[in-house]
Amino acid sequence: MSNEQAILDRGPSAFEVAFQPQWSDMDQNGHMRTTGYLAAAENCRMQYFAGSGFSAGQFARRGFGPVIQTDELRYRTELRLLDRHSCHCTSQACPMTAHAS
Repeated sequence: MSNEQAILDRGPSAFEVAFQPQWSDMDQNGHMRTTGYLAAAENCRMQYFAGSGFSAGQFARRGFGPVIQTDELRYRTELRLLDRHSCHCTSQACPMTAHAS
C-alpha cells in the first residue's frame, strides 16, 4: 500500500490550528463574520492536508484537490479582532476507487 493510500484510508481524524481574526474578518459590529469563520476552516483544512503529505503543490501535480461536501459552523462565542482562538477540523476516510471506462 502506498503512503498516499494509507493516508486516505486511515479513517476519521481531527486537526487543530491556532488563529487570530484579522480586520478583514470583522463585520460592522466588530464580530467575526461568517465568511471569516469559513476562511479559518479552509486554512485549517489545507494545513491538515499539507501536514499529511498533500501540499497545494502535490495536489496541482496530481491534477486533483480536496472536495468539500459540507462545512458545519458551531458558534460558541463571539470572536473579536486579534483574539486568539483555534479551529478544529475533522476529516472522514476517503478510500480511492477505480472505475472502468
